Order: sequence, then structure tokens, then C-alpha cells
Amino acid sequence: MLPVDLLDETNARSFVAVAKGIRSPPLGPPFARPSGMSLARRLLPNQAHAISRRCAGRCFFLVPNEWTNQLVGYCLAVANERYHRVQIHALVAMSNHFEIVATDAYDAGQQSHLPRFFNYANSLIAKAMNHRLGRGENFWAPGSYRSTEIHGEEALRDRLVYRRCALSDNNGDVEEIDRNRMRCKGLRTRLGFTPS
Repeated sequence: MLPVDLLDETNARSFVAVAKGIRSPPLGPPFARPSGMSLARRLLPNQAHAISRRCAGRCFFLVPNEWTNQLVGYCLAVANERYHRVQIHALVAMSNHFEIVATDAYDAGQQSHLPRFFNYANSLIAKAMNHRLGRGENFWAPGSYRSTEIHGEEALRDRLVYRRCALSDNNGDVEEIDRNRMRCKGLRTRLGFTPS
């Protein structure tokens, strides 16, 4: 135990309470976040985000077919009915993950619906897909939710073009991928980007 003169008055009372058995000792250093918790995300009004989520074990649970496409669209629509301020600008669902560009249109002083929207949509997708696949385990990989802020109109356009190109490249045919990349370069040029 540290000498009381090295501590401020608040910490001194805390350590005395621990020594007398009134309270249990604190876990870790002051202001340390408990293990297993993520850092708080910064959510600003009307800020666009690039969001992705990966399937557990990188397994191909979201194999594109008519049923999966309709399910993902339906789950996002149901979540949007509950959290109507969330606007989805682009969605690409691939075999083992999905990527979305979305904005939560809210005013300062209100809470963002973006985390709740994706929590609800992800749980609906996971429950339905696990039922369809006859599974009972985690559908999404732990810690796989990624949300990146998109700053500025140019960055937003770039993300949207990237999603379009990723969708085009999904079939794996090399010649088709080259054609789609050229088409995306043309799209980037029309939107004001210089082809690289």
C-alpha cells in the first residue's frame, strides 16, 4: 500500500476503505477501461461512416444468392423502420462480410442511432442466417465491427466508387474484373477524380 502523503485526499479515503474491508480493491490503474470493452466511438451529427462486419471464422455464410440478398435487404429495412434517421448510401454484401456507407441524420443534442441500428440489423441477419444454415453459434466474428468516419464530399464519393468497384469484382473472372476496373476509372473521372 502506498503512503497516504503520496496520494490525494480522494484516493487516500479510497485506500483506507479498502484496508478496512469496506470496499473491494480497484481493478487496474485509475481510468483504465475494463478488459473486453471497446473505446467509445465518436459519432458526429450527419457524419458519413464506412461500416463493415465479418462472418465468424471468415466463413462464407453470406454466399450471394436470391434468398441471402433478400434477407439482408429485409433486415436492413426492418432496422430502418425502427431507427429511421439512418440513411444507407451504399451496400455491398460479399460471401464472408458486408460493407456499408451510411449516415445518421440527427441534430446536435440528440443521440446517434447508428450503433443501435447496426446492432439490431446485425442481430436480425445473424438469427435468420443461423436458422437457415442450421447453426447455433456466433454468426459474426467477435470484434469484427468496423466503423470509419468519412470526412468530406470527395472522400465520400471515393468510398462510394470503391463499393461499386468491389461489387463489380465479386464474380472473380479476371477479364470481367479488368473491364469493371476500367469502367470504375471512367466513373471516377466523371465524378471529378483523376484516374490512377
